[in-house]
Amino acid sequence: MVAEFEVNKQIVNSLVTENVQLKEELASPRLALNSVRQQIQFMLLERRRVVRAGSPSNGQPPVGGAGGSRLKL
Repeated sequence: MVAEFEVNKQIVNSLVTENVQLKEELASPRLALNSVRQQIQFMLLERRRVVRAGSPSNGQPPVGGAGGSRLKL
């Protein structure tokens, strides 16, 4: 009974350690992805602002654009 408890305790400890290591490994790519997301969002908002500021007063989309706000990557 005590031996079984010790084995279970070791298994749980190793799983916890592995979990912590995986979280640390995922932290860096997660930060990089969030940074790229923020940059894309900034570019889209800036593009939308520029398109709106440059659109003619007759409501037509600017030349060369369909009026959409999607960024072609």
